Amino acid sequence: KIQDEEKEEGEVPAKPKTPEELELDKRRKIQEREDRMRQARRRMLGNIRFIGELFKKEMLTARIMHTCIMKLLNEKKNPDEEDVEALCKLMATIGRLIDRPDAKSHMDAYFKRIQGLSVNKSISSRHRFMCQDIMEMRSKGWRERRKQEGPKKIEDVHKDAAREAMNQARGGGPPRGGGGSRDFSRGAPQDGGRRDGARGGGRDSGRGGGRDSGRSSPALPVDDSGRPRAIRAGAGADAGARLGPRSDLGRGGGRSGVPEPRGGGGRSGGRDSPRPDSRSGSPAIPVDEPAAEEGPEESEEPKEMTQEEYKDKKTLLVDYFFDDKDEKAAIETMKEWVGFDPDRVADFLTFFVFRSIERKGMDWQAANRFFRLLPTVLSAGAFKDGIAAIAGNIDDYRCDLPLAPQYIAQMFAGPIADGHLSFADLAEICKRAGPPKEKDDDDEPDEIEEGYILEEGIALDVVCKALKSVADIAGAPRAAIVFEESGVNLADFANDLTVAADKIESTFGLSEILSGNPLTPVKGKIAELLGAEEGFEASAVATEMEGAFDAGIRSSAEYVQEVALAALRAAIPDASKCDPDRPMEELERFIPLLKSVVWGPDKDDKEGREMAMLFAAQRFAHDAGHPAGLLTRLFKDMYSGDVVCERPILQWRDNSSATVPGKDKALFEVQEYLVELAPEEDEDEEIHE
Repeated sequence: KIQDEEKEEGEVPAKPKTPEELELDKRRKIQEREDRMRQARRRMLGNIRFIGELFKKEMLTARIMHTCIMKLLNEKKNPDEEDVEALCKLMATIGRLIDRPDAKSHMDAYFKRIQGLSVNKSISSRHRFMCQDIMEMRSKGWRERRKQEGPKKIEDVHKDAAREAMNQARGGGPPRGGGGSRDFSRGAPQDGGRRDGARGGGRDSGRGGGRDSGRSSPALPVDDSGRPRAIRAGAGADAGARLGPRSDLGRGGGRSGVPEPRGGGGRSGGRDSPRPDSRSGSPAIPVDEPAAEEGPEESEEPKEMTQEEYKDKKTLLVDYFFDDKDEKAAIETMKEWVGFDPDRVADFLTFFVFRSIERKGMDWQAANRFFRLLPTVLSAGAFKDGIAAIAGNIDDYRCDLPLAPQYIAQMFAGPIADGHLSFADLAEICKRAGPPKEKDDDDEPDEIEEGYILEEGIALDVVCKALKSVADIAGAPRAAIVFEESGVNLADFANDLTVAADKIESTFGLSEILSGNPLTPVKGKIAELLGAEEGFEASAVATEMEGAFDAGIRSSAEYVQEVALAALRAAIPDASKCDPDRPMEELERFIPLLKSVVWGPDKDDKEGREMAMLFAAQRFAHDAGHPAGLLTRLFKDMYSGDVVCERPILQWRDNSSATVPGKDKALFEVQEYLVELAPEEDEDEEIHE
């Protein structure tokens, strides 16, 4: 009744819809909803690409890009397929620019997650393949599998048309019926039946046509090889004309595709010149004659270096490094080498050492810095093969430079201190290393005189000086741990050509290192103090630790890590129950102890001890299984409690040390916090050059 009263006078009530009409309305609504979702998806992907293009034009910063990537990777358990697609689109757009050495730790963490998405069965196979394509793009230097077609400039259209005409001339013409703007698949002439060249544009276009104007046979004289032979100037009806390809765009669409006479003589350019067919589309576009050797565009697939290219590149890189001493730039250059296989790694390392030894006034500190970074771009196996190659040639190096074993040992110390090369591996390499044998017919290729440097007494010199150098760059506690974990017996390297086994310690100054792990009593003491039944005061514990251990131990990163790790385990017995959204009250009582440890006996390496504190938090999170948000919460609480500052946190991010496990997961966990924490001036140091 109410509906009837609301209708105007004379209005006929609507008839109730039939079931068929209701079903049709339902399908229509579903279709409209799908159309709206499809439009929203296209708009979303367009916006993502637009954001990437703004970054490429330096209108957005890398910091914003990292935030976008982390937001798209935020969901771990149930990833949204739209987020995955948007992530792949963004990576494809900006990957080449944002994947730089200073952002390597970020990118490695991102692609760890993308690799997980590529095998995640909860998303469709289409999205898994997207992730695999992005990983493949990165592995090939961000070169796309296929070139993306987009709008072209008019000069590009001219070049494409000229290239097509040239290819047709070489190949004898296009398929039958091709060439114009209309469909000639049935062989009909383009101009509606006319076969004269004036309008139809056959091979005699511009010459008045003829009975053969529609054929695809070659229009020019040919030589014995089948190639068109040049027409001499002044010969035939077209005296003075020159030959050149013409665009098929908008022409009459003759089937020949053979280049037509253009330029000076005959009727060309006069009133009898070919006119565009008003029924065939656009007028003909004149094009420049391309170079005869121009062919199809080369593939963008990266090509492996030839041996000659490799030799030139390695020489150029080493020479530039010796001049600039910029190890980071050298490493970045090496990342772009395609085809830098393990065999070439050993050759490069021996080449670098040889050039360093023969160079006058060599800066060995710079060489050590470069060598220390090499494991970040080389596989572990290839790097060890390179170490073996260097060790095998060390006797030759010693002939050129008597101090070569000492300098080479110092080179080896950096990777050992960072955990990329174990001291046990170096010892084993030095036991077996030797120069290549002089080849006879019966010799196997690449045979060496195994054990040569051990017999000559060189091996003992290298391993002992490498161990001493580890102590020099990373501290005696670190060197002691390295030696203890290796299980190496230095007496095995002593012989008649070396010092006696019982004098190794004093000769090489290894007494502090060989006296045992200095952190063993630290572990016992801190456990005793923190486990006291009557409780403890953090400040009192700090005071007692300072009195129990000398300044040399307390200034080391290993001491900081041991005390911090013990404090975290005492404060957070069950990490899985922590609430990452609020400050940890349990940790507050330990802050005075942590601050005391970081400040240490001196301020010389306070930032290094702060980094050690962060590595202790990383180790704690790793041992706990990386609960979501735990490491970020620890970093925030340490930062707010003045235990660590911004700079050491960012240094921890970029540090390539492999001594503490779980760095990739840790980086991904704290990425968003790192972006928020990065100082504003970092925005001016973007990855764009």
